[in-house]
Amino acid sequence: MPQEITEIKTFLNAIQRKDAKSIKIKRNRDDVKFKLRCNKQIAAKLEEILPESIEIEVK
Repeated sequence: MPQEITEIKTFLNAIQRKDAKSIKIKRNRDDVKFKLRCNKQIAAKLEEILPESIEIEVK
């Protein structure tokens, strides 16, 4: 699932990740979008942080 990042500092940190593959720059009349492709999903990171006492149900 795509994730929108609005803070520049957060985006710059995401660019420096090891799994960052490519960046696309989309320009149109109203705005500019930067699209970053990475392997890791936010759900995988959350599973690492959760305590072991909580049941995790994957659908």
